[in-house]
Amino acid sequence: QEESLANSKRVRRSNQMRMETGTFTFLNAPFGFRIEDDTLIPIPEEAEVVRQIFRYYLQGMGFGKIAQELNGQDVPGKPWGKERIKYILSNEKYIGDTLHQKTYTPEELPFRNRRNRGEVDQYYVSNSHEAVLDKDTFAAVQEMLKKNLEKEALCVLENITFKMLMLFQQVV
Repeated sequence: QEESLANSKRVRRSNQMRMETGTFTFLNAPFGFRIEDDTLIPIPEEAEVVRQIFRYYLQGMGFGKIAQELNGQDVPGKPWGKERIKYILSNEKYIGDTLHQKTYTPEELPFRNRRNRGEVDQYYVSNSHEAVLDKDTFAAVQEMLKKNLEKEALCVLENITFKMLMLFQQVV
């Protein structure tokens, strides 16, 4: 077990050093790309679907409606679902950048991948590969996602407040 921990620590440090220098290679490609010579290469037919997803969202379509629309079309990537649409809309790889260590593996057992919420450093590499989307479109979608998330949170808060008020009225 100690040997396993030592090997894991060496691999983790090696990966971290390559992330710091921008030479870390991709382990898997998101929809719209393939890996060739350690870099992401756009797949034209899939990249067009990605751009369509961004256009649909900017037109006001929600995740579910976009998935439903794509599932009804003759496009690659089926089946489409809300979470997959949300992931594509928030993935910086589509503008040619890469954020390393969105997830991480802790140093203690069990070695299960976890979402990085600030536990380990992240490394942002600009222009790490060819983009399939312009930065302005991506930024506009990020702003819409943020506003919609804030609206959603406000609705949840208002709903909780209303329920607490109703409970208080029943007690009094």
